[in-house]
Parts: sequence; structure tokens; C-alpha cells
Amino acid sequence: MGSILQKMEEKPRYSLPEMFYPLTLHQDEENIQGKELTMHKDLPPLPAMKLPSAVDSADTNTPDNWVKRDERLVRLTGKHPFNCEAKLDTLFNAGFLTPTSLFYVRNHGAVPKVDRDKAAGWTLKIHGLVENESDLTISDLARLFPVVTLPVTLVCAGNRRKEQNVVRKGLGFNWGAAGVSTALFTGVYLADILDFVRPFRGKAKHVIFEGSDVLPNGPYGTSQKLNKAQNKENGMLIAWAMNGAPLEPDHGFPLRLVVPGQIGGRSVKWLNRIEISDQESQHY
Repeated sequence: MGSILQKMEEKPRYSLPEMFYPLTLHQDEENIQGKELTMHKDLPPLPAMKLPSAVDSADTNTPDNWVKRDERLVRLTGKHPFNCEAKLDTLFNAGFLTPTSLFYVRNHGAVPKVDRDKAAGWTLKIHGLVENESDLTISDLARLFPVVTLPVTLVCAGNRRKEQNVVRKGLGFNWGAAGVSTALFTGVYLADILDFVRPFRGKAKHVIFEGSDVLPNGPYGTSQKLNKAQNKENGMLIAWAMNGAPLEPDHGFPLRLVVPGQIGGRSVKWLNRIEISDQESQHY
């Protein structure tokens, strides 16, 4: 594991594209060449990219009436909020890396609409029990810390719940077996950010992550134990790109947390705040 991470830590030779914006939101089919990221030579090749070209009619009368989605995705909770998976044979045929358009989606409400101006000024606030409270843009993150790309598999905690519900009914909706996907995520190690802000020893115990989605009981949030978050071997990332391109709206544009080895619900999307605390997350 150590040797793999050591190779990944070499900073890829790329800079953020001038217009760092989801490919599906570029208007009038403008040329998107050059807006992808140049990937590290040791990484697997990017999956074939098929961009959704239009908003699905099912989203027309929902708050997500601006988000373009692949028509092959299977909706699991009606029209809104959007929760989906690909058909299993489609997922298999896509190969080891899942195309972004086929990556499963778990949303709790409307997708935050981040326009170009908001994206350009997006700031991650890091505060709490730290010596160096910081407000960092994505450009700051790329400038201050080594940029890495890791292949990460995420899986929804409800994956295959449909089968489980046949035996014994549980909470949640009927996921099939395709609530699992693998992508190349690009960003910086959470551990490096924590080293930069310097949590107070003996007081700081937890790292709390909060997204910008607007939900009835407040924004979505989770937490990690500080000692786990500080361990780079755990591979936790603050990511802005997926499969060589900016994150798409359903996957957390412009910034998200990626937590390998835990349920997908721990990887907070639309991330705008990190708090170092003596308590774990109190989010709903």
C-alpha cells in the first residue's frame, strides 16, 4: 500500500483548466477540449465519456430542472430527489472505471446550483480547534498541497437492499446491485490540510464535514475521528475532479470529500466547511 501511495503522491503535471466547470454545463456544445485534466501516466486510462445532452423530462418540474443526466440510469425514488444506479449489465460493460455519467447517485434533496461566479469564488472554511483557521479556494488547495489522483470505489450503504427486503423489510428504498462505482478522483489529501491548520493536541478529536445542500433539517454532514483523518494511508481526499474532468453537479461540484473504505454516505458532496471539534458530527 505504501509504495502505491508513494507513486500517487507525485504531483501530476497539470494546472486547473481556465474554465473549471462541469462538462455537461458548457453551453451551445462549445469545444470542451483542454478542459479535462492531464492524468498521471501510472493511472489506468480514463473510461469512455458520453455526455448527457439534455435535461430528462422527469426533472422538468423539479428543482433539478437544469441538471443533465444519462437516460440509462434507473431512478429508485421517483422523480425527486434523484437517486439512481445503472443497470448491472451496463455497469459491467463499462469496465473497471465507471464513466461519470453512469456513476450511482445518492441525493437527499435538490442539487445545489453553483454557477460560474460561485464556482470561481468557492471557499472551503476550516475552523474550530485549530491554530490556523483558513478559508481556501480550490486554487489555494492545488497550490499549497501535493495534488493526487486515486482510483476509489464508492458504494451506497443500501446496495442490494432490494434483495434484503425480500427476506426482512428494512428502512430505505430498494437499491439493486449497482449502487457501487469506481472512478479516478483528483484533489489533495485531507491529512495534508489538517497538518496545515494544526489541530490542538489533546482537545481536537473529530473532523466534521458539511455540504451546502439545503435540506429540511439543515445541511448534510458527517464526521471522522481525527486520528483516522490524519493518516494519509486512509486515502481521504478533498477532491474537485472525477475521471479527469471537473465534478458533475450530482457528484458534488465544485468540491467534495472522498472517503475510501467506508459507505458512500461519508463522502460529503458540495463541501464548504470543515470543523475540527471535540465532538462528532451532530448533523441530522
